[in-house]
Amino acid sequence: YPNPTKSEFTIETKISEAKSIQVTDVSGRMILDQNSSKENIKLNLNGYANGIYYVKIQSDSYTEVIKLVKE
Repeated sequence: YPNPTKSEFTIETKISEAKSIQVTDVSGRMILDQNSSKENIKLNLNGYANGIYYVKIQSDSYTEVIKLVKE
């Protein structure tokens, strides 16, 4: 949240294990890649073009892809 976003957004998960967060653009180019064990993760797309991005959250027991719109 928020989605759509202007630049900064937060990912809330219910898992506290280590997870990988990857953000890709519609062409599949990875623009952000980070690891975290926090349940709430703030990411910033400031400096990237407006459009659609995909956020992949993956751990040993969990995988989800979220479509994110940057305005």
